[in-house]
Amino acid sequence: MLQGLDQIFYSGLMLSQEDEEWVHSNGIKVINCFGNTECTAMLLSDPEWKGMRAPLVPMDGTSYGFFPLPSTTENTQQNANSRLLELVILSSSKDCPDRSLRSADGHYHTGDLFLEVAPGKYVSRGRDDDWIKSENSLRCDTKAIEDNVRLTCPDLLEECIVVGNGRPSPALFVEVKDGLDGEKVKKDIIRRTRQFHARRYLHERISATKFVVVVPKNTLPRTATKGNIRRKAVEDAFKAELDHLYGVTY
Repeated sequence: MLQGLDQIFYSGLMLSQEDEEWVHSNGIKVINCFGNTECTAMLLSDPEWKGMRAPLVPMDGTSYGFFPLPSTTENTQQNANSRLLELVILSSSKDCPDRSLRSADGHYHTGDLFLEVAPGKYVSRGRDDDWIKSENSLRCDTKAIEDNVRLTCPDLLEECIVVGNGRPSPALFVEVKDGLDGEKVKKDIIRRTRQFHARRYLHERISATKFVVVVPKNTLPRTATKGNIRRKAVEDAFKAELDHLYGVTY
């Protein structure tokens, strides 16, 4: 029945790798829609793309810009993350939010980041606040690390977050499940995520137990509304521990 439909439209979270492989192998046509609360639908997956993970293109009638993030010392030949672009809704676009929400340049900066994989075709790389900048100014995708930990270690932790802005490498804070030994949890996390980190840039890797900090459940500071862990607040609250971890002395 699904194969007989012209298209299946979905939005929100991306399909899992397994689901995408299934719809692709069965010839089911799916369209991914990317949007946000302020602007609603903005981008659609390219219907002409033949493979999986079709890139996104702006919807007809919109006026968007994909602007580079502030320049860094990154070498674009060595690190693809240096080519990150922010999706900006231009003031000339009919779906540009109210002036009270726009930046000083008059446009609405979404904070959503993309890579341009072909001219005018983009792949989502999360939000600007999902990334931290390492000591050497290279960017680190914290969300990818956190998602991998949640996927491989659901029996060990309640929640986790990656920090390390301005540090040589990231560190992982873990709210451990009740009754588990913290040191064993650290070793298990490193063991289960080793293959994932082996494929990452050196400045993005967590490869030693000393960079896994275990704390009791509900220890890490959260937002009052959604209860999300606040990355900057964690770095501030545990600054002394992080300084010791990275060997910072005053």
